[in-house]
Amino acid sequence: MKNLRLPIYYTSTNGKMRVRLPLANNRGEAVFDRSVFEDLKNRGYSCQMRLTSTRNGKPGYVRTRHPEIGACSLTRAITGAFKDQHIHYRDGNRQNLVL
Repeated sequence: MKNLRLPIYYTSTNGKMRVRLPLANNRGEAVFDRSVFEDLKNRGYSCQMRLTSTRNGKPGYVRTRHPEIGACSLTRAITGAFKDQHIHYRDGNRQNLVL
């Protein structure tokens, strides 16, 4: 039986509503603004997310599934970026999906 990972709702130290979501295989947590997380859920994205691996062993990207799209990058779903567009993470942490 698969382990169901549930979102953890909390308020950050600066008063922002946030969501932490444990990733598959105990690979940490993804962090979202609550409004962004709720929007993703309403658009049909799965809450069962995973962190991909890169060839050099560094953490990759947070990915999930969508019923119509299949596997996809959450960063691209949040920003609306196309595959040929570069995405820059402000703090360099690919698990920090806070806008």
